[in-house]
Amino acid sequence: FDFSRRRYLRQIYDTPSIRTLLKCGRQVEKSTLLGNKLLSYSCINSSMNCLYVSPTNLQTKTFSNDRLREPIETSPYLKSWTTSKLVDSISLKKFINRSQITLRYAFLNADRCRGIPADIICLDEVQDLLTDNIGVIEQCASHSVLNIGGKTHKGGIFMYSGTPKSLDNTLEFYWQNQSTQNEWVVPCH
Repeated sequence: FDFSRRRYLRQIYDTPSIRTLLKCGRQVEKSTLLGNKLLSYSCINSSMNCLYVSPTNLQTKTFSNDRLREPIETSPYLKSWTTSKLVDSISLKKFINRSQITLRYAFLNADRCRGIPADIICLDEVQDLLTDNIGVIEQCASHSVLNIGGKTHKGGIFMYSGTPKSLDNTLEFYWQNQSTQNEWVVPCH
């Protein structure tokens, strides 16, 4: 992964924020960023529990294959963090340091996510998730205790990603009510 043509992403990758909301256009590597962050956290931190949620089963399968399985298979570094003895399915990726990424979908309700312990929660295509379900999903991190920069943080890390389809959806709600509303503009030549 190279930032030379993705300079606009470096600050987002390096943010120390506990909550990150990506409200972006199509094809700007939002899901790639989520996948890379999940893989990085899982490899760097022992016993890290990550939860990825998208609205549909198909979106979750696509993310699992394209953003997790493919980088692991093509990167000798990432490949060294797993073995054929560990679980590597569409819905669960395990690593040799006891970290894992659990993948679920939650279009109409959050039942598939209940009871999954998580330190990091990534919600992708958040504009299509029901706002009421997000609080239920976030509870998966209620018992998380992380050491971040030498400080203890209770309650997990959250990343939300989506593309606005209208001004009346979950993404817009989070943008208006729970965001610093920082903006990056990338010139198009």
